[in-house]
Amino acid sequence: MRKIFAVFFAVFIAAVSIVPAFADTNDSPTRPSEYTLEVIAKKGGIAFKKLDKTEEGQVYEIIAKAKKGYKFTHWNIKGSVDVLDGTEYDPTMKILLKSDVVATAYFEKEGEVNPSSSSSSYKPTPSQNDSPVSPKTGDGSPILAFAGIMLGVVAIAALGLKLGFSFTKK
Repeated sequence: MRKIFAVFFAVFIAAVSIVPAFADTNDSPTRPSEYTLEVIAKKGGIAFKKLDKTEEGQVYEIIAKAKKGYKFTHWNIKGSVDVLDGTEYDPTMKILLKSDVVATAYFEKEGEVNPSSSSSSYKPTPSQNDSPVSPKTGDGSPILAFAGIMLGVVAIAALGLKLGFSFTKK
């Protein structure tokens, strides 16, 4: 009777140990209640933001206005956002924050071609994900489940051998 109990206990432990491999993955990570957006204007203009909280999250309209004698060239956005309307070359954009974000508006003098800040040579830098939420990296590997099952089988076989069971014909 003890041998049968020990085998059932080993099977139970093996089954419980592989449950995390089959656990449901959540497609939408929990978001903090609010992210911050800092809007900066470089020389030649002003920049500001308007907040519109929606069911999706914090949607901001960022607006850049050039001073007299200057023109807007582009936005540089550091952090993770979804662009809902506009592009980095438009003075007005709607963005959904996915992390804390710093948006910088760049301007240049009208009639002046500055190769380091010209919109024609501007290449946006890849955004850095500063989010405190870990991204979803996959939907569970079947290898983990297989490894858990194999670990359970080996544990049961080892227990069986220890208890005196034979796995070969006599």
